[in-house]
Amino acid sequence: MYELEALLRKYDIPLETWGKGEARTIEDLLREVNEEKIVLESMEWKLIAHQRELSVAVFHKDRRRLLRLHESWRVSFDDRAVVPRQRSSLVVKLRTEEAADTAAASRLVRETLGVESAKIVSGGGGNSFNLESYDYPGLFLDILYFNFTTYLTKEVSRTAGYCKARPDGATFFVWLDARYL
Repeated sequence: MYELEALLRKYDIPLETWGKGEARTIEDLLREVNEEKIVLESMEWKLIAHQRELSVAVFHKDRRRLLRLHESWRVSFDDRAVVPRQRSSLVVKLRTEEAADTAAASRLVRETLGVESAKIVSGGGGNSFNLESYDYPGLFLDILYFNFTTYLTKEVSRTAGYCKARPDGATFFVWLDARYL
């Protein structure tokens, strides 16, 4: 961990802001590097974190409108509450060897929402984005997104939304009118 901290300090990453508010910790980054969810690349003037993400937009049609599942907020056992910034319903970081295909998208829906019969109707190809990290302030991200879509039937959709327990807390999902997202 000392090597990682030294590398971050070399690039003037503001570590004093990490672990406060929505920012994650050095330990979190080290875990994601060890799990191969983030690959760090030293450039001449900046440090870049490469990651791959799989996202699934989840829709449901009630009697009057098309609804989209939205990750409303996350609560951690350390009393941090986070309002997610992502536009998709479900998002997961992929390990470097993991496939970004419909089987992975179906697995994400099954593991997060408990829905076994979600049929992925569209998606695939990756889109690349570069931005400063919200989770790790001062670190630049190069993200390759793989976007998929599914529509849940009324038989499997929970109108009240979903709650997913995580090892460090819980995530809450609610349905919102898709016109406003």
